[in-house]
Amino acid sequence: MNAAKLAIVKSLLPILVERLAALLTTDMVKELLDGIFDKIEDFIADTDNVYDDLIVGTLIRQIREALDIPDGDD
Repeated sequence: MNAAKLAIVKSLLPILVERLAALLTTDMVKELLDGIFDKIEDFIADTDNVYDDLIVGTLIRQIREALDIPDGDD
């Protein structure tokens, strides 16, 4: 991608994100974030490292609680 095209994409991206955000309902955003958190939780559960479970898992639980995003897997 040449510099001119990249500059156009960079200038349009904030506008597109703003328009998309205006279309999304709170429930849609919560469902989207729940799916993202689920993928991260699945990934860290499959690793042998216990520290990512403790750190990342705890952060996700705190974010879920703060933003009122229930775990749809429960």
